[in-house]
Amino acid sequence: MPETHNAPLQAASSPGAGRRPLLIPGIVAVGIVICLVVVLIVTLALRPILFPGTETTGIPLEITLIPSTGPTPPPPADGQGSLIDVGDSLVALAIPSVLELGGSAFPIRPISGAAWSTTAPTAAEAIWLQGTVINYVIGLEASADNQAMVDQLANGDPIVLSLSNGGRLSFVIARRETVSASDTATILGQYAPGLTLVLSNEAEEQQVIFATLGEAEEPVPQAGDTAARPGQPVQAGDAMVTVEEGYTDIGSSQVPAGTLAYQVNFAVQNTGAESLDTAFFVMELVDGLGNRYLPSTAISSQGDYPVLAEEIAPGETVSATVGYLIPELMTGTQVTWVFGPLSSSELRAHFILDYAPPTERTRAWAEIYDVEAFLSNDLAVLHIVAEIENTGDMPLEVTTDNILLSSSAGESALQVAAPPLPWNIPGGESRIIELQFSTPAASTAVVTILGYTFEISGLP
Repeated sequence: MPETHNAPLQAASSPGAGRRPLLIPGIVAVGIVICLVVVLIVTLALRPILFPGTETTGIPLEITLIPSTGPTPPPPADGQGSLIDVGDSLVALAIPSVLELGGSAFPIRPISGAAWSTTAPTAAEAIWLQGTVINYVIGLEASADNQAMVDQLANGDPIVLSLSNGGRLSFVIARRETVSASDTATILGQYAPGLTLVLSNEAEEQQVIFATLGEAEEPVPQAGDTAARPGQPVQAGDAMVTVEEGYTDIGSSQVPAGTLAYQVNFAVQNTGAESLDTAFFVMELVDGLGNRYLPSTAISSQGDYPVLAEEIAPGETVSATVGYLIPELMTGTQVTWVFGPLSSSELRAHFILDYAPPTERTRAWAEIYDVEAFLSNDLAVLHIVAEIENTGDMPLEVTTDNILLSSSAGESALQVAAPPLPWNIPGGESRIIELQFSTPAASTAVVTILGYTFEISGLP
């Protein structure tokens, strides 16, 4: 009897042992199927965010994105000028520094394309849209005095621009029109050499003067200029300037590929009886070929001293750092730093500084590809999709400060960023991103991402 009971038990245990290896894979397979179903559901639910480029819903609407300043993206709006390719290097273009018309002179402040519709000049200055170097686009506040001055101008009267490299461009007024503030094609057009002057105000229509190019005067070297060396004080008007040193900053991460950061440490003493307004200071770096480079706030902020204060009180001495973006392949072993207390004056101090290219450096630099835009079904949301690649060596951080959407209606609020900001992109890697804004109440808008500016047209 024990044997007759043991046999069935042994027989029963044998099939159980054989089924166990089949049961585990079966459970795993079922689990995998369940996971795939869950992933599919989640993916479909989050598809507009995870894969924005594949969204097919929405009302068909043609939106054209055009780089507003040409194929080369503009640099940050910190006054460093536009860059052009010269051989294997990037060189800063000479930019307008003073506007002269109707017997008055206005110092010029550069602004980015994204800020054109939202930045108003003061009565004592003009603004210039960076990158407009075929047809210069200049804004002037429509104050009572400025309006009266412009009203007395006639066709054929001159307008003169002084450039940062010492050159001068003469224009002749051809016509004036009243143009809608949203008519960017008329105001910002770069079709022929000339100058467009906009009397800026908050009205929907603005007075615009169109001038054609007349004569161009090349910069002439000033005879008798004496250059100082670091440690030698130089009096320039009411400013006593002393340069401590100039050096290549190999630790700066705020530079594009093919460029370097160059820092100048200096001190300014106000020897006059009135405060010095540093907004009118001229601080240029000149290489051996005569190329001139304007200060970069982003580079300056990484220097040994703070960025120059807005005002210097009488008798006060301040130390500051001013930084520049220069070509990586720049030749020579010296550069010249030029300082002037007023952009409208020819008074300048010159300093000879040493320059040596670094043997190694790191950087972070963004390239933007495949930019697209579309509207939601209810037209309430503007979607912008792009691929950002960090072609540098250091990680690239992107925050809300690097993104702006503006139009004649003002800035549009950023509703969603996918992935959520900030974005940290390692060197050599790329990210596909989506931005969602409330649709601006304008026919066109301008979006800026990491210094790249695009115009979006065809909005409802």
